[in-house]
Amino acid sequence: MRRAGTPRPRRRAMCPRPRRTMAKHADTFTIGSLARAAGLPVSTLRYYERRGLLVAEARTESSYRVYGPASLERLRFIRAAQNFGFTLEDIEALVEMDESAGESCASVRGILARRREDVARRIAELERVRDMLAVSMDWCLDSKDGSSCRVLEELRARARGEEGTSVPGIDRGSLGAREVAAELAERLSPLLSDARLFLTAVRLLADGSPVEPSVLALEIDREEGELRTALASIPGVERDDAGRLVGLGLCLAATGQRVLIQGLALYTWGPFEALLLPALLGRRVQVRWEDRAGSFEFTARPDAIEDAGAGDARLVLALPSARDVAADPRGRFSRRCRFVLGDVEPEPGSVVLDLPSAHAVARHLAAILLARAGEAPSFLGG
Repeated sequence: MRRAGTPRPRRRAMCPRPRRTMAKHADTFTIGSLARAAGLPVSTLRYYERRGLLVAEARTESSYRVYGPASLERLRFIRAAQNFGFTLEDIEALVEMDESAGESCASVRGILARRREDVARRIAELERVRDMLAVSMDWCLDSKDGSSCRVLEELRARARGEEGTSVPGIDRGSLGAREVAAELAERLSPLLSDARLFLTAVRLLADGSPVEPSVLALEIDREEGELRTALASIPGVERDDAGRLVGLGLCLAATGQRVLIQGLALYTWGPFEALLLPALLGRRVQVRWEDRAGSFEFTARPDAIEDAGAGDARLVLALPSARDVAADPRGRFSRRCRFVLGDVEPEPGSVVLDLPSAHAVARHLAAILLARAGEAPSFLGG
């Protein structure tokens, strides 16, 4: 340690190392300078080279790769395509089209259609996750100190391959209408994943006539071929001999559940769909039910039930697995839902709700669908 007052020793001057220099040309790049110009890691450029998306235009005498302005333009093309949501597989096809003399807009449109379907599936999955997170948050907020964690119970049940613990507790009042609706949205996901298509199809069917695929495609701004592919992926879709849509929850052919929509007699696959219609259509729907045990009528508005003919009416709400819905939505869900008079014991995989509670579940499910389709529900009061 230097004592106070003693002079500080001089530092020895260091000889600067000579810098390596290389000839630079304004129109050429090394892989490093190309990466910097494109704002990408060198490793990404090497990966593109392995895939054939980037090719060195020449080599120096020392075997260094040399790239020109076209390579920088190619990298910017790739980035622009990625910003559009294209995968590298898509981009390889687009690059080939870009380089060919006879590029086809129809071919590009096909790639766009496939990518949009993929994005729609991912959005539906994210929305499903969002709905389940909302339910989980409510469980946590409602839990009492010292009680078991409902979320952990649910995760353990699903890890065992079970449907989850939320279903048995619904009829005991442990879950509200929003939670039941979120659970139902998950279970009906094979039917409702394309919310905009489902909503538009139901609204067109409510006019009482078969729906041409071309009309439905125009309404939701899709190519007709893409629309037909999407319809084919939805279980239970009903078509007539001409290929027109005649049933998707709401149907033109007679079933056991009749409804009146602005005086027009139509039918639904089951009673729950009848409760769902008012919020989806924004109209009053008159519902009539009858069987050997009796009958009753009521009017369902988007926000409430009115003119209920039987105060002790109940809905047995089926809660099938998503796998069952994908196999047969009408048989595994719609026909298993039914109106009853008086108290009944719920069957396995179902719950019993009074009419106002059942209507509240339908309203909240409609709100989920409307939000997924980019529409704002205006009928929820809480």
